[in-house]
Amino acid sequence: PVSVDTENPEVTIADDQSGIAFDGANTVEYTLTFSEAVQSVTEGDLTVTGAESYTVAHDADTATATVTVTVLDDSMENVSITVNDSIVDIAGNVLIEAVDGGQTVDTVNPTAVYSSEIIAPNQGDGVSSDDDSVVAYTVDFSEPVSGIGGGDINVEGGTLVPGTVSLSDDGLQATFEVQASDESMTDLVVTVMDSVTDLHGNALVVSSSDPVTVDTVNPG
Repeated sequence: PVSVDTENPEVTIADDQSGIAFDGANTVEYTLTFSEAVQSVTEGDLTVTGAESYTVAHDADTATATVTVTVLDDSMENVSITVNDSIVDIAGNVLIEAVDGGQTVDTVNPTAVYSSEIIAPNQGDGVSSDDDSVVAYTVDFSEPVSGIGGGDINVEGGTLVPGTVSLSDDGLQATFEVQASDESMTDLVVTVMDSVTDLHGNALVVSSSDPVTVDTVNPG
């Protein structure tokens, strides 16, 4: 008898990322499981979007392949993988194409914008002195952050006032107060560190406030 095989192979696509791919978990591994052995699977047999790069591992004439995808940086584009009909089974029947576009991505890092105001200024000179040494800061984030505390804030020229750090309910704005150092001419500058992350774990882009002029040196 003559053996006949005109059945087209099929493929199922599964990945190891149940949540959102972010900076700290930016590699997604896909497993391609074919309904029968296929001759070869290479990068050229796939169409992948939302990826910075990807590689394929497949032993010839076997029924599984692994695709390792590194997602794009600074991206919200889902990863989509199409397994194309250039793949054929042992008899040469072409694959029925399949698509998986369900891997959500967020590799966009939050940023911060600072504003400050001297509390109860004793003069209109914009200088923090002995009598108006406390400065209120507001930090607006480009997207919600998961939290912020005193350990996330670096202060030059002064100290963080204990118990003043607060984050809005929507996670978009932090406020806190800083007191200028005594007997100092060092400008106040605050920096929110990259220990602050967005809701998906992407670290804050570190930036600093504009300096507030300080003069708490008493005349001799």
